[in-house]
Amino acid sequence: MEQLQACTLATAYPHWLPRWISRPAPLWHVNEYRTVVVTAGLRPSVCLFCLTEDLENDRSQYLRLSWLSSITTICPIHFIPLATCCSAYSPNSLAHGNDWSQNGRMHCTACRSSFDRCHGSSTESQSLFAVARLECLLRATLAGNRIVNLGDRLLASQSLLLFVKNATWALMQPVAGTQHRVLHTLQTTEFRVPMGFNTPVNADNWLSGGPLAVRRSILAVLASLILPTQASGTLISHCGRGRTFWKAMKSLHCSEDRQAFKDRAGRWSPDLIDAVEFS
Repeated sequence: MEQLQACTLATAYPHWLPRWISRPAPLWHVNEYRTVVVTAGLRPSVCLFCLTEDLENDRSQYLRLSWLSSITTICPIHFIPLATCCSAYSPNSLAHGNDWSQNGRMHCTACRSSFDRCHGSSTESQSLFAVARLECLLRATLAGNRIVNLGDRLLASQSLLLFVKNATWALMQPVAGTQHRVLHTLQTTEFRVPMGFNTPVNADNWLSGGPLAVRRSILAVLASLILPTQASGTLISHCGRGRTFWKAMKSLHCSEDRQAFKDRAGRWSPDLIDAVEFS
């Protein structure tokens, strides 16, 4: 029973699964130089330290259900970025070794390398904590919590989810005349959009359909906006936060997107508007 509980996502509600599970990432088409969205399969990421600890505790490695959540990009236990391997875009990117050579290890189906390789992170610890903090709040919201504690104020969970959905939409809108998204300009220094990520197509929900690094970049920007300054620390967009940030975003949107985002923000609660200093 103890091991079974360790393998489950406690208090998770079934209704959040379709929209908040990591789906196939948009793929870069080498010949046509464009991004295409694949429609089948899941994309679990892994914490290398968790998998290493499985072996140290004499148990086979296993996937935690929280890793399948699209809003989990930082390990909530070790506070390191989750990782994928070379077959991250393959329908069956992970396998469990049952033969003597694998000895209970998870491995990549393409290069056969094991996932329990501990790599350090060059990202500021405070910035990792900030993104992990936001992800924790979002998981609690999806698990049914009605109120979230931002540190300096309480906020209704549904208000937080609405902000995340609307702000993600705004960040992933294309910038006219370019192959980039608004996120490319408003990204944080610590969690940058990966090089070569060209996005001429749209996904219904970038927080489930986007690659791991892109989802982490989005959540980092959102954390810098919603968390109090003492909690977000060094995590900040190139365009600052608060009114300065929103002014920069408006300048990157076309008139139609600007009006659409204004309509979306019109449904935000006064507490949320105050928390993110929206104008």
